Amino acid sequence: MKRLLLLIILFSTLSCGTTQFIKTGFDETSVMPALPEDAKVSIITELPENAKRIVEIGICKGSVPGGGMIKDRSDKAIEKLKECARKNGGNAILLKESQDGGFYTTFGYSQQVAKAQGQIYFIEL
Repeated sequence: MKRLLLLIILFSTLSCGTTQFIKTGFDETSVMPALPEDAKVSIITELPENAKRIVEIGICKGSVPGGGMIKDRSDKAIEKLKECARKNGGNAILLKESQDGGFYTTFGYSQQVAKAQGQIYFIEL
């Protein structure tokens, strides 16, 4: 019974994550409607020069519990950024930072938290 309870707690904490949004676009065009959950959000390294319209929306930060020594969960932190972008009307993320926090054990590195941060844009090509 104790093992079952421990497994339930473990799986519920692994699926949790947090996001934080900071609005940086302060004109009326920066207020965008939320996008559907299945809308594509691209990770970009620079703003496209050939875009018809680029709207700066804000900064999203995402974090998820780490995978310990078993799995790198940085991809889950980026998924949290994509969710934040969709909620705020963004379809592109200029990734600013991706990091993890953990420590080394005798068995290897143990990831305790995975974090990502990016500037959110709506880009019309």
